[in-house]
Amino acid sequence: MKQFFQNVGWSILEYLRRALTPFVIDLLYGMTMLAVSAIGIEELAIALTIALLGVMLFTNFVFMRSAGEIAYKMKLTGDARRQGMPVNADKSLGTYREAKEYRPYKGFCVGVLIGIIPLVLILTAALAGSAGSRMALVFVAGWAYLPVFVIAAVGSADGSVAAITLLWGLIILAVNVVVCGIAYITGGAKERANRAMLDKRSEVIEEQKRAREAAIEAQRARNKAAQAQKKTRGGEKKR
Repeated sequence: MKQFFQNVGWSILEYLRRALTPFVIDLLYGMTMLAVSAIGIEELAIALTIALLGVMLFTNFVFMRSAGEIAYKMKLTGDARRQGMPVNADKSLGTYREAKEYRPYKGFCVGVLIGIIPLVLILTAALAGSAGSRMALVFVAGWAYLPVFVIAAVGSADGSVAAITLLWGLIILAVNVVVCGIAYITGGAKERANRAMLDKRSEVIEEQKRAREAAIEAQRARNKAAQAQKKTRGGEKKR
């Protein structure tokens, strides 16, 4: 039972650790979007905000792909340990824990964790009309609100946006979850392909080594046969 709770605790910690970095990065992108939204030219503000959103999603993709690669390496380490095979410790992976191993669904879970706070703030601001929640959303997760705001504010006389419009931000949250999940799986698949290529290369090298050893043994056998034949001929001449 103790081991079970330890595994659960390490799993939760691993998810939080993986979600923290992209959450902070997304927060910084949101702050940049906030500065961009203050531009007086609406078309430029929209274009830059959408561009920043695209770059943010790409950044999340790169980060989660790397996380998938690292997790798959950890999975291979775990497989070797479970099979009682010698483990080549990779110091860059840190301490081995089963919670760090690759699982296809983990990227989606990390994406959900990144979006929990924005989700709560969007629902509170949109359904309850909470101005405080909307303000918190702007500063904590502006990336999930400002792309909707700059588009919805076009044509508004006072630049205001109806609270219910915030629900469009749920689409951004969903897209981010999908991006994180696909990126994580892509990273795992990339590392699996790299490992398969290394294994195949090792097999080729082993086959070449065996072929060279066989050729050497065959040459030795021929040399021995030739020497034996020479001795036989020499004995016949003496006679």
